[in-house]
Amino acid sequence: MRANPQRLPMRQPSQRWPYLYLLVLLPCLIYTVFYTARAIRLDYTAVPIWDAWRSVQYVDQLLKFDLRHFWVQHNEHRIVFQEMIFALDYIFFRGLQLLPIACSIACQLVQLGLAWWLLQQMPDIPLPFRLAFGACCGLFMASAIQVQVILSPFLLQWYLSQMAAALAFLFLWRATRTALALSIVAAIVTTYSTGNGMLIWPILVMMAVLLHLPKWRIAALTIAGIVSIAAYFVGYSFIGEGRTAIFLGHPFYALWFVCVFLGTPVSYVNTTLGGLAGLTGLLVVILALTIAVRQRRVGDPALAVAAGVCLYVACSALIVAYGRMGPGDAAVSAAKAERYASVPLAYWANLVVVIAWLCGFGGAWRTLSACRDRTLAVAAGVVPAPRLLLHLAVAGLTVVILVAVMGRQKAIERIFAAQQARGHEAEIALLAGVDDPDIIRIIFPDPPFVRANSPAIRQKRLSIFAFGRQDWIGQPVSRLFRIGAPELCAGSVDKLAAINNGYRAEGWALDRATDRPAKNIVLTNLAGTIVGLAETRAGGYPRDVADPTRRPPDDLDWAGFARADRMGGNMLAYAIVDGGKSACSLGPPQEVAHARPVDASHVGAAIHIAEWKADPAWTLNGFHPSVGTLAGEILYGSYSGSDANQGTLTSAPFETGGRDCVALPVAHGPSTAGQSVRLVEAAGGTTVAPIPLDGTSGFWQYWSIDVQGVAKLRIVAQDEGAQWGQWVAVGEPHWCQP
Repeated sequence: MRANPQRLPMRQPSQRWPYLYLLVLLPCLIYTVFYTARAIRLDYTAVPIWDAWRSVQYVDQLLKFDLRHFWVQHNEHRIVFQEMIFALDYIFFRGLQLLPIACSIACQLVQLGLAWWLLQQMPDIPLPFRLAFGACCGLFMASAIQVQVILSPFLLQWYLSQMAAALAFLFLWRATRTALALSIVAAIVTTYSTGNGMLIWPILVMMAVLLHLPKWRIAALTIAGIVSIAAYFVGYSFIGEGRTAIFLGHPFYALWFVCVFLGTPVSYVNTTLGGLAGLTGLLVVILALTIAVRQRRVGDPALAVAAGVCLYVACSALIVAYGRMGPGDAAVSAAKAERYASVPLAYWANLVVVIAWLCGFGGAWRTLSACRDRTLAVAAGVVPAPRLLLHLAVAGLTVVILVAVMGRQKAIERIFAAQQARGHEAEIALLAGVDDPDIIRIIFPDPPFVRANSPAIRQKRLSIFAFGRQDWIGQPVSRLFRIGAPELCAGSVDKLAAINNGYRAEGWALDRATDRPAKNIVLTNLAGTIVGLAETRAGGYPRDVADPTRRPPDDLDWAGFARADRMGGNMLAYAIVDGGKSACSLGPPQEVAHARPVDASHVGAAIHIAEWKADPAWTLNGFHPSVGTLAGEILYGSYSGSDANQGTLTSAPFETGGRDCVALPVAHGPSTAGQSVRLVEAAGGTTVAPIPLDGTSGFWQYWSIDVQGVAKLRIVAQDEGAQWGQWVAVGEPHWCQP
């Protein structure tokens, strides 16, 4: 019987409808790839941040490629393979963190390529739907939400372990002797990339059983897992207290934590929706495995690989819940930490493959396909039922991507970009030799640790010191650069503020020859000696949003630092232009608020401090007797019998009474590393002036500080040094007198 010609026009458009998803998803994918690539380039900074300081601590072992060092655990993890990559980065790329970043991207590309290959193995799914599923995988894997993970070298563990896990399941599916050996090797890489990696072994064994592999292969896999896990704990040190009681005492919260974790990035939009999305995805994986077992379809590569990875990530989420969950946190914030973003995003990419398998190879498709009438009418007889399932799956994923990925990735990346900008400022401060604990804490919570370990990479010219700009400090600007005409550049110094042991300057700079921001800026004193460094940065630097007079950050913005003991009374800024050959002045000299030593004869009456808030290290007259004393003064010191003492001393607020100057008595030990004394505004805590300790005799000295325009002050003294000679002392302030 001839087909009814009146139905043909209705079926033809239905064949084209799937391409509508590509019209939405493909532009999103192209935009996301370019946006993420640009963000990686602009947000990159070479300064080690947080966990990356471990590499600085062991830089000598890394440069020697010492195999014994690779076994040293990091927190609860053994990161053998990451450590090898860090070592190679120091050896071949001077510790600029380029190799770990490149490896993270490569691991992500391998996972994405594998997901696309798995989709290609589903010929029963029409091509436009396969392309749509592939675009969904690409959007999850390329999302800018994970730029923070890519640019954090120690988070390479997520990418490396996930890629190795995917390869372990792929080789297991191949079911040959060689493939089994490769699967075991990949599982070992997973295990020794992150502590969670040990969970891959029971999942691999389970998949081997479901795949009906020979018993000897299952036994070999089991033995390899037992040996690998047992070796993991050779010389292992358990860190912190166990959380088993908390975990077992709140099982429903732990399950909800896992669901919220797996529901990311939907969880970023709404925690409840994210938790439901994570639970739904987990049920989909379980459903797919159940159908595959019942229909003997576990051997399909999509199930053997994608479902295996999903189970591995789900088990990893359970371990994260064990270590991070806080039952009192209703928002489940720990499950939404951006540092984990790459894990649930990879989970979603593999979940897309599982969903595609369910639509194309699962029970629903095959049950409906068994009907003689394959054109079982749905929606007025236009769309066959299996195609309806595909439409529902792709449409649902498209909504998730538009709302959770496209709707959130820029905001999340911008937050991270601001963090990186602050980290880049810390890099400039370290290059300039400015020791401000508050700035150092941006990149590591323990400033003394940074002070103790940064000289190693400075001396070896590694990491941020690889390009030698630190050598400019102390040299005449005219010796390094030709002093160019003012017309070569445009710009200014907009702000100059005192910080601990130095000054922070900011402004803007333009190289007129290229009409682009001038990358490098040097700060000099009136004698023309370089005393500090500054840089422009794409996207500028974070500004004080509470100040309505401040313009938004811009590519022309620069920020820099200069040491207080080198500054003198004024500062000039020069933009380095003309291909790095000329220095162009950025405006007139800037007067700096500074502390200068004064004779006791110029010190007036004491300003009584009503109360001192002192850590145990600080005691009355707790300074070393070698520096002498000041008769009649109330003096506090952090020595108190030992150089190892550390702590903070803070005075109660005192008023300046409209005067322009106060004098402060200060003394310190032979080493000033980790020591600081400063006057701060009582209201906001802004530093008015630091006392420059380096280069002074160490004996009691009065310092005259300009406090014009400040009504109320506090004294803050900090001892963060525990080595020989590291202590500091301070007394009550005095009025200045001519």
